[in-house]
Amino acid sequence: MTGPADFVAGLSAPFRPPATETAASGVATTVLTSWWNHNFCDACGHTFRRGDRVRFAEAGGRPTHLAPATGCPGAEPPAGEAKEGDAAAFADGLLTAWHPAPDVPVTPLTAGNPLLAPPRGRMPRARCLFCAHTLRREERVVICPCRPAAPRCAAAVHRDAAAGLTCWESWRPDGALKVCPVTFSRLGAG
Repeated sequence: MTGPADFVAGLSAPFRPPATETAASGVATTVLTSWWNHNFCDACGHTFRRGDRVRFAEAGGRPTHLAPATGCPGAEPPAGEAKEGDAAAFADGLLTAWHPAPDVPVTPLTAGNPLLAPPRGRMPRARCLFCAHTLRREERVVICPCRPAAPRCAAAVHRDAAAGLTCWESWRPDGALKVCPVTFSRLGAG
């Protein structure tokens, strides 16, 4: 049986770094209260998210990603082929079982997708309209269907339940999008 102390410990768990990681190692995991959470990585341009492993080159320095999906220089090598295949199969199965709506296509972001382009000049990477985190390789998104009334804006919202990114359901619980969130053009008209 658990008591009030266990409940309080559970509530504060997301705010504590894992005990196995220390400042001395130069490696940490991003938690809700990490000062770098939601900031941009100087090396790859992606945002830091809760759960991202990061490396600090020097004490008090800026972190860089260790996650392979970011493409950050010095990131950990990708997991084995079997693990990646299993994760993709799980994500596909979850999408089949929990599809957002019949007319809402979910697009996996694969290499070469313009939404994955690195930042140019002072422009940041493409980001989710709901959570404002950058879009990463192999994530699934809903891309705005603002055509033919307007040129496709390419705005995207995460819809990757397997990765814990349910931004689409949080933003549009009914699954309906009637107006483009970028150009404000009416969808389905014209």
